[in-house]
Amino acid sequence: TTWKIKKGFKWEDGTPVTAADFIFAHQTIMTEGMPVITRDIDRRIERMEAPDPYTLVVLWKERFYRANEDVHFPLPRHVLEPLLKKGPKTYSEGAFNTRPIGNGPYRLTEWDPGNHLVLERNPHYPGKPPAFSRIIYKIIPNTGTLEANLASGAIHAISPIGFSLDQGLDVQKRRGDKFRVHFTPGMYWEHMDVNTQSPLLKDRRVRQALLYATNREGIVKALFEGKQEMAHSWLPAKHYGYNPDGKKYPYDLERAKSLLKEAGWTPGPDGICRNANGKKMHLVLMTTSGDKLREKIQQIIRSDWRKAGIDLTLRNQPAKVFFSETVRYRKFPHLAMYSWVLNPSSDGENVWTIKNIPSKKNNWSGQNTSGFVHEEISRLSHRIPATLDKKARTRLFHREQALWLEELPAIPLYFHTEVSVTNPKFRGWKPTGTNTPVTWNAEQWSFAK
Repeated sequence: TTWKIKKGFKWEDGTPVTAADFIFAHQTIMTEGMPVITRDIDRRIERMEAPDPYTLVVLWKERFYRANEDVHFPLPRHVLEPLLKKGPKTYSEGAFNTRPIGNGPYRLTEWDPGNHLVLERNPHYPGKPPAFSRIIYKIIPNTGTLEANLASGAIHAISPIGFSLDQGLDVQKRRGDKFRVHFTPGMYWEHMDVNTQSPLLKDRRVRQALLYATNREGIVKALFEGKQEMAHSWLPAKHYGYNPDGKKYPYDLERAKSLLKEAGWTPGPDGICRNANGKKMHLVLMTTSGDKLREKIQQIIRSDWRKAGIDLTLRNQPAKVFFSETVRYRKFPHLAMYSWVLNPSSDGENVWTIKNIPSKKNNWSGQNTSGFVHEEISRLSHRIPATLDKKARTRLFHREQALWLEELPAIPLYFHTEVSVTNPKFRGWKPTGTNTPVTWNAEQWSFAK
């Protein structure tokens, strides 16, 4: 694939953006020992070439249906190459992590961790100058304080990570005449990763029992007024690969109890299931602490599962610890509840293949944090991105989901509806509901006159 790079774009220090920056980014990702999340795109590349500074040629090892999409990105070679030569550790700990150098309409000029970020116009940006000379991001963890700041005019917008759906609905009811509340159907998948290596959860019948015992429809109705899409798979209905005929798991306590019995778990005197060795069905569910919505859902799940004979302990951690330590290094004993975001091209290779189980051996790359091992699902997940014909890919998706819904390496809950709030005079706010952030068109933001 050959790409022509637009001339005139410069890094914020004035250095031109060239094909060498794209090649350097690829080399950085493929450097052994570099702690990247995934190499599933770059490992397919044989090499990159630059016939001239503004032409990038990518030679692929294999067919890849996204080869014509914008899957490549640049890094400032003139800044980072000296660090990379000193090794992945020096590179990863470099100043670029807290003082990145970009080439877009804005540049980061100040970052006070946990407090705020300041972005100002990039004087080297060749496009139309942004309407705002400066954008300030404030980190305000408390939702009540967020709302108060918006009401006072101290802030003009609340990003999609500020409010949950129930909070957004509440704000709309109380202050819909003062604020503009945006509800964007999203591709954020709320689920519980299952540690499939745990002796308690290795049997898929136990995992199926957990899903039958979870009143997901009740959760969606009670907490979201039915305005979030209940998840039946890891793919949302709007994804082209979604299988509408896939197996469904309605709330069914009797079916849950029956499956547990088949798997060798029967209720004891206290109602909690035990196996033949007398071991109790005692599970630990972890999520991010301070997230009131997830804590409510945890309580509902604990109550539901108790009725099926499953004892559940709730153990939560600050988000930084939960994601950077517990989830990444697969330290959760049984279940981890969180969401990750899809895009319309998501293929699942990074999350359901055996090679993408994070481990010390692969430097903890990959997102198969369930430790899920299934040879056919793994093969299908590798085949999907290598299949060019969309109809053929869809058939592979359907087969993969049919198997996945029997195995259940994760418990699907629902897909988020993104909530954001703006001052009525704010213009150009266009949340996507995908992994494209709300800042994608920040240079178009403005205020009504």
